[in-house]
Amino acid sequence: MDVSERLVARRAHLAPFCRVDPVKQHLRLQSYYQLARQLYRQSETYFAEGAWDNAYVFLAKFIKLCSKVITAHHDYELPRYRKEREWVRAQAAEGFKLFDAILDGMEAEELEYLEYERSLNQEKQQQSTALATEQANMSALEARLQAMRLAKKNAEQPKEQAAGAANKEDMRTLNQPAEVRPRLNLALKPRQKERSNTVSYPTVGKASWMTADATQPSHTHYYAPPLSRQRSQEAIANLTSGKIRTLEIPSGIIAQFTLLASPNTNRPPYGIETCGILAGILYDRKLIITTLIIPKQEGSSDMCTMTNEEELYDFCFSNELLTLGWIHTHPKQDCFLSSVDVHTQCGFQSILPEVHACRSPCSFFISWNAHAPSICIKLPRLSLSLLPPVTHAKMLGCFG
Repeated sequence: MDVSERLVARRAHLAPFCRVDPVKQHLRLQSYYQLARQLYRQSETYFAEGAWDNAYVFLAKFIKLCSKVITAHHDYELPRYRKEREWVRAQAAEGFKLFDAILDGMEAEELEYLEYERSLNQEKQQQSTALATEQANMSALEARLQAMRLAKKNAEQPKEQAAGAANKEDMRTLNQPAEVRPRLNLALKPRQKERSNTVSYPTVGKASWMTADATQPSHTHYYAPPLSRQRSQEAIANLTSGKIRTLEIPSGIIAQFTLLASPNTNRPPYGIETCGILAGILYDRKLIITTLIIPKQEGSSDMCTMTNEEELYDFCFSNELLTLGWIHTHPKQDCFLSSVDVHTQCGFQSILPEVHACRSPCSFFISWNAHAPSICIKLPRLSLSLLPPVTHAKMLGCFG
């Protein structure tokens, strides 16, 4: 296939991973806009790293989300979302430019890999030709040696026949009567074979075609595929396998948050819940938490609510941060996550599967696989007892 055909096949392979779910009217429109921001930011990062397939998938999801899902939400025309609508329109123009740049990168990579395949095939053909020539030369040498052995054998046959006749004559002399033997003293003397002091070897000629070239390796060696191709294939393998990306969490973040929340936690009589956002970046195909954000919020002993989520989203987007998790305190409750917390985690994880929830001071991180968030999304009201068993939870760390 030529480069254009390879590019078409590559995009067809990625198509199943570019799908987005239809709009769910019970989900807040703000969550869809937050998802759009996260998708676009990740696409930009993958583009900067040269991971064309990942950048393509995330940008395709962004375009479909903005053009088909967000516009179908019943709150789309509300005045309070005017700022988000303007952002989508402005970002769409930049998105199509980014899309063209991604396709250019994929095309350049395919061209580079096509040249590599051609060089590899040429190298294999040259080695095959050299091997065939070597085998032919070896066959010719064997035939020549066989002819020399046969010629030597034919040359030695007359000498062997003469030696046999002389031996027979000696035996007849020995069998004669004793009175006759004195006359044959000369005949009874042992025959001395005439030998040459010079050792002769067969001449086979100068086999110059068998001389090994010290500059050529004796084993088969092929050049490795281009590094860009290897990295791209590794990235898309993780994407298509459904494997979540690595999330790195600083070990000191629990203590830092606990210290910041301690005035609320210790407030009498029962304390006040405090929540924080764990934000970070995508780097080298890993998600890394770099920032702890304490947003504006209202709380009591058993609940906590952010009061201006749009401000938080704007801060993260302007600072090129992804929302990678959230952390909160339970001054009064002993349970790890309440049913409200489960829905909160569901909302975060529906935007980014790797998002983790943390409760302080328990110091546990948790993330579900695809089953729990899908159940939360399908059921607007859900109790904790309806969630899959605890085996679906993935405990990633315990600190301090």
